[in-house]
Amino acid sequence: MAVRLASEAYFGKEVLQKSTVYGQQSNTPLPEDKVRALKKKILSLHPNYVDTPVEFEPIWTKCVNAINHHASGLRKKGTVVINLTE
Repeated sequence: MAVRLASEAYFGKEVLQKSTVYGQQSNTPLPEDKVRALKKKILSLHPNYVDTPVEFEPIWTKCVNAINHHASGLRKKGTVVINLTE
């Protein structure tokens, strides 16, 4: 879900192709305000499972890793190959 939100609602494929969430390996960071908004949105989707921000951090780390992996795939292929409908 994080990849789909990042790709379709928050950043777009062109921005993701040139970035990582926090800017690593000579890639630019994603806009900080939008990253915070995405994190807040994902947190709001898990209200029954997360009581504190500390409990949310492992979920957020997985989201960041998934988004960065997707962005890496976009850089390698130049297009989206992920099927988001399954």
